[in-house]
Amino acid sequence: MIIWKIKSENLNVASLRYRCLIPVKYLDPKGYNSVIYSNQDQIKFYWKPEAIIFVKSFSKHDVRLAKIAKQKNIPIILDICDNIFVEGYAAHSKSKPAEGFQEMVKIASVIVTTGSSLKSYIESNIDSSIPIFIIPDANETIVEFESYGNLFKSNHKIKKRMSQLEKIITLFKEPRAVISFLKNYLNNKLIRRQVEERNFKQEQVINNAKNITKNQVLFNSFSTTRIFDKYCDENNQLKQVIWFGIHGVQFGQKLLKLKEISPELVAAYQQVNFCLHIVSEAEAYAAYEQYLQPLPIPTRFTPWNQYLNYQLISESHVTIIPNSLDAFESCKSPNRAILSLALGVPVVATKTPALVPFEDCIIFDDWQQGIVSYLQDPGLAWQHITTAQSIIKRDYSGEVIADKWGQIIDTISRESWTKYLIDNYAKF
Repeated sequence: MIIWKIKSENLNVASLRYRCLIPVKYLDPKGYNSVIYSNQDQIKFYWKPEAIIFVKSFSKHDVRLAKIAKQKNIPIILDICDNIFVEGYAAHSKSKPAEGFQEMVKIASVIVTTGSSLKSYIESNIDSSIPIFIIPDANETIVEFESYGNLFKSNHKIKKRMSQLEKIITLFKEPRAVISFLKNYLNNKLIRRQVEERNFKQEQVINNAKNITKNQVLFNSFSTTRIFDKYCDENNQLKQVIWFGIHGVQFGQKLLKLKEISPELVAAYQQVNFCLHIVSEAEAYAAYEQYLQPLPIPTRFTPWNQYLNYQLISESHVTIIPNSLDAFESCKSPNRAILSLALGVPVVATKTPALVPFEDCIIFDDWQQGIVSYLQDPGLAWQHITTAQSIIKRDYSGEVIADKWGQIIDTISRESWTKYLIDNYAKF
C-alpha cells in the first residue's frame, strides 16, 4: 500500500491530477495499491505502507504526519512541482510551504520533482544530500479526466474500510478508547456529510464540464451575466491561435507576457489572418479586456473548462506558450505543450529547460515566423506533430510515468526494510 497525501481534492488543481491521480491510476494495474488523504486528514499508521508521498503538501499538519511516519520507519517521498522558494509564493497562506518542506527534507527518503531547472533550485535551497529524482508530468487525456470521479469514489470506500478497521484495533489496544469512540459516534454523521459534499463537488466539476453546448459557454459565478459566442465570426473562417491556462495568482501576469509579444502577433496577423483565442479562468477576463482585446487583431475569450479545453485546443491551428523565464515560470513543466501536441496542434513557445526534449518539433522564440509558418505550411505542422507524439508516447505516457514511480518506491521500500532488519535483528 502507498499513501498519497495531497493538499486538497480540488480537481481544478493541476498538481493533484498530474502528480497524484494519473500515477495512482497507472500504478494500480502494476500491483501498487494506493490510498489518498487530503487536507487535515489524520493517518493512524496502524499498518506499514511501502511509502508515504507528500504531493505539494507541506503544511504544519504534514510535518507532524511526516515525523510520525519517520518514527515508524515509513519511507517519505516529497513531490514538488512548483518553485516554492520564490519570494511571495503562497503569500496569503498561514504557513509557508518552503518552511514545511525544508523541515520535512530532514527526515525524507527522497525528493521527486518535474525537471532539471526545479531540481537545481531545490538543491540550492536545502542543506541536505537527499537524492532528487525527476519524474515529468504525464500526458493527460480526456480519458484520464473522466476517470477521476470513479477513482475518488473508490478511494473513499477504501478509507472508510480502513477507518472501521482502525476503530476495531483501537478498541482492542485501548479499552478507554470505547468512551472516545462513543463521543466520536455523534460526529460520524458530520464526517459522512463532509465526504458526501466533497464527492458531490467533484462530480459537479466533471458533470458541469460535460454540460457545454457546442457554440457558447456561460461564465461562472464571477461573471454570470456574460455569454461568449464560441466563434469569433459568423462563418468561423479565421484560423485559431490559442493561449490557454490559468493565468496565475497575480492576475494578468501571464496575459501581460502576451501583451509583450503583441507586436509580433500583430505582424503575424498582417501576413496571415487569424483569431487570437484566450482560454482562462473568469477572473482573467478583466486583464484580457485591458491588454489584449484592444489589439488590432480579432480576439475572443472563453472561460476555462476542463472538457471544453480539449475541444477548443483540438479545433485550433497553433498554440502559443510565452514564458517570462523568471525563477518561478522557468521551472514549469511542459504539460501545456504536451497536451497541445498530443491533440494535434503545433506549438510556438519560449524555450525553457522542460521543452528541450521537443526542440526538433516546436518553434522557439520566433512568434511571428512561427505562427506564420504553421498557418501557411500544414506539412511542417504535421511533421512536427508526428515527431512530438512519438516523444510523448515514449517518455510522457501514464504507463511510463508509473514505471518511474514504481522504481523509486521499490528502491526506498527495500532500503527501509533492510534498515529495519539491521536495527532490530543485527545484534541477535
